[in-house]
Amino acid sequence: MKLIVTTHGETLENLEGILQGQLPGTLSSCGLEQAQKVSNYLGNRNIEYIYTSKMARCVNTGEIIAKTHPEAIFRQDQYLNARNLGVFEGMRKSDAPWHSLDGDFFTNRPKEGETLQETWNRIQVFYDKIRNDLPKESTLLVIAHGESTVLLGGMIKAYNLRTAFDNIIESEKTEISEYELSHNGHNRTVLSNYNGHLV
Repeated sequence: MKLIVTTHGETLENLEGILQGQLPGTLSSCGLEQAQKVSNYLGNRNIEYIYTSKMARCVNTGEIIAKTHPEAIFRQDQYLNARNLGVFEGMRKSDAPWHSLDGDFFTNRPKEGETLQETWNRIQVFYDKIRNDLPKESTLLVIAHGESTVLLGGMIKAYNLRTAFDNIIESEKTEISEYELSHNGHNRTVLSNYNGHLV
């Protein structure tokens, strides 16, 4: 199985330094252009499945890319959603009181939100599902969130959560990573945070 992973394009909220979490997010003009560049770059690839989170910023990025892959099955999957940041969603990053929360980076929980460990567990459900349910020779594109690219990369490398964040660099907007997933667990990284299509 070939797994191509990218993130949504830049959003207006990114430009304003706003924590989006599970808010929809609106692609900026740059974000729309980034999505089109991913579409152009992947245009000659045989992609059978396109998965996005249910956040509008990912869905809209995926819709642009899907125009060059009209035969691909397009699915929105809640298990790919960004971390729920609870009451911090909509705040500027500089104003969010992370220091007031109990626990560390992996275990703190904004009110009404989820921990990073819980986000990991949720995305693990998605990863297990594609491994078990899709044809082994499939090529699929996943459009998710920067933090999620670290989590998925960690699962592919068979890391735990903390090791993933020690070893995997979070993707910038619409950078591309590609993996070959083996049935015996010997997965291979083909590309890591590639941005040549954005130049």
